[in-house]
Amino acid sequence: MMMHLNLVPASQANRRPFLSRNVKALAVLACLGLSACQTTVPTTSAVPSVPQPALVAPATMKPLLRNMDFKLWVAQGTVQCAADWVCSQHTGPLSYLFSHDKAVTKSGSGSASLERTGPEDWGTMWQDADFHAIAGRKVRLSADIKRAGVVGKGGGLSFVSNGSSMTEPAPIADKFIEGTNDWRREEIVITLPRSISYARVGFALEGSGKIWVDNFVFEILPN
Repeated sequence: MMMHLNLVPASQANRRPFLSRNVKALAVLACLGLSACQTTVPTTSAVPSVPQPALVAPATMKPLLRNMDFKLWVAQGTVQCAADWVCSQHTGPLSYLFSHDKAVTKSGSGSASLERTGPEDWGTMWQDADFHAIAGRKVRLSADIKRAGVVGKGGGLSFVSNGSSMTEPAPIADKFIEGTNDWRREEIVITLPRSISYARVGFALEGSGKIWVDNFVFEILPN
């Protein structure tokens, strides 16, 4: 077995405590000098701390959904759909037309329209969102909606969830209306179930006719 020893001459060993004390003394003097220098620099008043936002956002904040003004549209399979949204229909032949209607709009660059063109029962545009952080909170879903010749269950805002997954979503609230109407503001206000995790938020048409949706807004309200 080999042993490695660090040998220090006695003269150096005797000097180390002295050097250590000198280094400490110099450090103290340096700190005092720095402190003295700092006292000659004018200081500004302390900036007050910025309060952190509460979990429940102001009513104008939209933290969970995207592209709610329908400005961006992309190809989604064989159909065009608003970016960040999902356009779907009941299984079967293509029966609903989703489009960005720049000619019919309440405000802005264009509305999202949904029109039945085939035999299937329903079509819908929606976004998935994780709601578990605001479970039990009151929320409002609203939009400007216009209808033309809607017959059947109707068309309008939709909010569906089944708690922890989206395999078999179940309705929480909807506002389906038949008939024809010009632009009007419609809303759903609900208190989210405490068991909620995921939800699909959007609008749907169940039946024939056409609907236009503009200025879609999701808000978290004070309880």
